[in-house]
Amino acid sequence: MRKEHRQTAAPIHTLGFAVNPHKFAEAERALSILSDACAQNGISLLETDITRADFVPSSIDALFVAGGDGTVLHFAWAAALRGVPIISFNAGTMGFLSEAQEDEIESLAAMLAQGSYYHEERMLLQCKAECCDSEEANTLALNDVVASRGSYSRMVHIDVHADGEYVGGFFGDGVVVSTPTGSTAYSLSSGGSIAAPNARCILLTPICPHSPPARPIILPDSAVIDIDVSSHGEGGGILLTLDGRAPVAHTDCVSLTVSASSQRLRFIRVKPFMFFSRLRGKLAQWSEK
Repeated sequence: MRKEHRQTAAPIHTLGFAVNPHKFAEAERALSILSDACAQNGISLLETDITRADFVPSSIDALFVAGGDGTVLHFAWAAALRGVPIISFNAGTMGFLSEAQEDEIESLAAMLAQGSYYHEERMLLQCKAECCDSEEANTLALNDVVASRGSYSRMVHIDVHADGEYVGGFFGDGVVVSTPTGSTAYSLSSGGSIAAPNARCILLTPICPHSPPARPIILPDSAVIDIDVSSHGEGGGILLTLDGRAPVAHTDCVSLTVSASSQRLRFIRVKPFMFFSRLRGKLAQWSEK
């Protein structure tokens, strides 16, 4: 029997909400239901500016995100830094991270007001990038860190070390470093393994490797991974992307240090999160498209 480790939860008094403007038509009715239900349960609603991912006010008790998984990723790092949990309504196509369906919103608001929910924590990656042609960047990712070839169809060379030990090098289109949460995203489409969300690991997946020995690797979440990516000056450059956000382009080389962050993103759950049931449904859905 599946067991959930429920935490003692505080009642929600102020709920932020953010809507993907491209999904507004799908989310409009759900937000109307949410607004009425929150009013009935004494919960104040505060709109969050979707154009500013960094604007997650610490004054809210939780953030209701209406969109797809991409919208959740848009806010994930800022919500984690501010300690604000997320509850997601799926108005997109993936819905791996979503909690609420439209017909559950009224009961959801009542449970939030009563504190009848629990937190599910998800691991984040910390990425420190030192580049040949720009200042150092240091940021968080819920799904993945991706270093890939730029605008030309030319391979890049990638060297990987884990905890100081040389793992290997290969030519290819790039590399994906993902959390268990991100194992069903770009990593999966690149041939990586699927990890349960509560697994304590980091997944390293080559993208179209030209070197036959290069294979996906699963490392412990304690690992510190150093990655050197070089285009050898052949043009096209290198793109660094975290959670699908706008990529940062580099001309010739980038050195990354990726590790598990001490920060955690909390999702609000009012029912058991049945990962493998959801996974089977999504894989079946994708195979029909």
